[in-house]
Amino acid sequence: MTDVTWKFPDQASGLTDYHSMPTEKALDSELETFVREVLQNANDQGLPNDDPVKVTFEFNRLTGDDLDKYLEALQWTGQADPPANLEWHVERAIENEQARDPGLRRFVDSFEGDELLVLTVHDENTTGLVGEEDDSSQPYGALVKDFGVRRN
Repeated sequence: MTDVTWKFPDQASGLTDYHSMPTEKALDSELETFVREVLQNANDQGLPNDDPVKVTFEFNRLTGDDLDKYLEALQWTGQADPPANLEWHVERAIENEQARDPGLRRFVDSFEGDELLVLTVHDENTTGLVGEEDDSSQPYGALVKDFGVRRN
């Protein structure tokens, strides 16, 4: 298992560019729209060969030891001075007026730590999410830093 380390730069206004509500179109809209966007994005990143792009949606309900291990791997709780856990950063994101994401608040308010439904999207025969987190010209950086921006 790869160790996870959360690194959030100190900043007043943030480095993330919000061009619309981050999850407004993905998580708070119709499931059909989410699936269509995932499939279109995977198809757009298909490898130049004769093999088809394949996308699998996998839901896992984590409870007990499995959930504990998952939250530990994500460093959901833990060190608070300096803040180094994901829960602390999610709370700060909820307070960020620029983000305005009601989905985060609903999640934190409803998550009691005993069960978590996790969606994993697997894609095959695609280029994948390559690039560094701070390079929004690459697919991975664009996904995590430039919400709502369309790239050709």
